Amino acid sequence: MIEKSSGATSAGKAFGKLTSFLARGTLELVTMPIVGEIEIHAKAPNKRFVVATIQGFGEVKQGYDSQVGWMGDPLQGLSELKGEALAISRRESTFNAALKWREVY
Repeated sequence: MIEKSSGATSAGKAFGKLTSFLARGTLELVTMPIVGEIEIHAKAPNKRFVVATIQGFGEVKQGYDSQVGWMGDPLQGLSELKGEALAISRRESTFNAALKWREVY
């Protein structure tokens, strides 16, 4: 007989207690000569700000504040996200989405 698990592990419970995070890293697209740095700021329940500083290009920023999503870069300037782009930003901004995968997907 197989027991149904609640899926909650001690690591999952600890992860579920987080309310914000900041992640910093480097990025590289090997198919293109693109390198840079990235920062991701997130706050529960669904706020997110990402800034990528790309060498030779500048800053690419994207944000979502629970209602409005936006993106800005040196070529196209600042624009509000609509339609599918907004839906993707909303989904990516769900804090602790891995713990809420049934709701998110």
